[in-house]
Amino acid sequence: MEKKPSLHDIPTDELKRLIKNRRLITLNILIIFAVIILAWIFLGYWRENLLVFISTIVIGVSAPAAMHASSSGLRKELRKRLRQ
Repeated sequence: MEKKPSLHDIPTDELKRLIKNRRLITLNILIIFAVIILAWIFLGYWRENLLVFISTIVIGVSAPAAMHASSSGLRKELRKRLRQ
């Protein structure tokens, strides 16, 4: 089985590309959940099933937060390289 490369083995350009891709994915997740939540509000569905509406908001906040937190190692490594 092939060993996964460490952060130190990844070139700086590739690291920047990975961070940019993660940001785009996070932004897309935010937009999708914003549209879903706004649809719930404007169509009045939130009154019919408040628990599902609250769960949707929680997932809409926690998913991008988890994506942001998971890329912190990449951002930290890039900052370290750019300081050198």
